[in-house]
This record gives sequence, structure tokens and C-alpha cells, in this order.
Amino acid sequence: MGYFVSTSEIDVKIPLAKADAALIEMKRINGPEFDRLKRGGSWGPSGKSSVWHSWMPESFDEFTSIVEFLECVGFSGTKIVDDFIVFGNYDNKTGNEDVFLHFLAPFIVAGSYINWRGEDGEMWRQEFDGNAVKTLEAEIHWR
Repeated sequence: MGYFVSTSEIDVKIPLAKADAALIEMKRINGPEFDRLKRGGSWGPSGKSSVWHSWMPESFDEFTSIVEFLECVGFSGTKIVDDFIVFGNYDNKTGNEDVFLHFLAPFIVAGSYINWRGEDGEMWRQEFDGNAVKTLEAEIHWR
């Protein structure tokens, strides 16, 4: 089960100078005060008994770099190029990548973007302005 998505085009970078701060932010949003944003978990007879970010380990303590973290999220092929962390492609079930991208937005170079395509053909784009991420819907016109 789950909704599969892939990146049809991606140009997202984090300056190496911000890499450590970006990882610290990801570890921060794994705290219990962010449980409301976590879509993964386990359920028992009394309801939800444990929560975590979908498809991620319950603890983020073992991550030693933002590259390692992004690879675990699903951005395969993320690497360091010159003075930047360059995101790799995504081709997997949706998890909490939207939450992570929201909190990573202040670390991402302005003008970065991701074009997404869902398993049902839905398309959308995320654009980063150096502070926040904005999600745009696709509209196709045939002539």
C-alpha cells in the first residue's frame, strides 16, 4: 500500500556550509513535539502506541550527515558536488518528504525546484525561495 511518486526533474542544492545545521534541524523535528507531523507508527487496542516519520527509523541519532539522511528519505544518488549537497532523484512511496522539505527550505538554495509525478499521473512542483517551499499544481493545455 502507499502512493508512489517520482521526480521527473530535480535541481535542489544545500550549500556545504549549511549541511551541519540542516542535519541538526532534521534531528530536532524528530522530537516528540513534532509527533503530529509523523505519519508512521504502530497501533494497538487503545489506538496509536508509537509514532515516527514514515519509512524512517524511529531515532535519527545515528545519522551523521545530511547526505545520509536524504538518502534514507529516498533521494537516491544525493552527493556532494563542489560546495553543495545535490539532491538525487526520488522514486518511492510517499512518506514525510514534504515535511522534511518544509523544514529544510531555509537551507536550500533559492531557485531550487522539484517536479513530481504521482503513480496516477498527477503532477506538481515545489519551488524554494531560500526561506520557504511553495507547492504548485500542474495544468496541462492541449492545442
